[in-house]
Amino acid sequence: MPVYPAASLAALFSGRATWPDVYDALTSPVCPHVPEAEDTSNETLEPLSPLEELQTVCDVEGWGIVDYRDLKEWPRRKEYDWRVWGWPPSKARAQPYGSRSWGKTTTVMLHTTDTGPIGPKRGLGMPCHAYLPGTSDDIVLCHSMTALVAHGHAGNSFSVGLEISGRRAFDRASQVGRGRAFLEYFQALRHEQVGEDAPCYVMSHRMTHRSRVQDPGEPIWEALGQWAIDELGYELGPVVGSGRPNPDKGEKWH
Repeated sequence: MPVYPAASLAALFSGRATWPDVYDALTSPVCPHVPEAEDTSNETLEPLSPLEELQTVCDVEGWGIVDYRDLKEWPRRKEYDWRVWGWPPSKARAQPYGSRSWGKTTTVMLHTTDTGPIGPKRGLGMPCHAYLPGTSDDIVLCHSMTALVAHGHAGNSFSVGLEISGRRAFDRASQVGRGRAFLEYFQALRHEQVGEDAPCYVMSHRMTHRSRVQDPGEPIWEALGQWAIDELGYELGPVVGSGRPNPDKGEKWH
């Protein structure tokens, strides 16, 4: 029978317990009636935020995140040394002109810079929400996803712009992985803000204006846009304004 230390001698003298029982009770470092501390090692951890998840992916892959979203820290209506930050010195072209709700922020629009490889600092002056440089393994966050930025003509009101350094193709192999990580990040943000059943869309700049028929080009579209549709459940965005549908796979973007 179990014996509690406080009653050990009384139990011995009354004959209700033997000496070995009393000895064990008196020398035990933990009283038998005191429950042991619960094992909390398997408690559910606080879920990571979408940005924390993106940072984790970047840490694993050896990529960086460059963040220019804070307009007080990185004002656009200001002139910068063009030898460091690119031409033109003023970054006013990248100034947001308003904001919208997450309910109206539905789509990622893919762009190509149509230049040779350019670096992360050029993102400060780009009118887009995120940018994949061609000279480094970074994801540049240029603006909040709900900022209204003049990046995509008739698609500005509902889309975020992902600018990709390249001439209708990738400048750097890691841009594929970085672009896919951004698409996962946008989807996680939208689901967090709107709901798990909130649809996400992906489109090309070509689909919003007649002057952008080769933007972003087949290699970029297939590796990012079509991949998001096939693997993440994105839907194809609408053709708006003077835009054209994307060519079928293998057809020329012209």
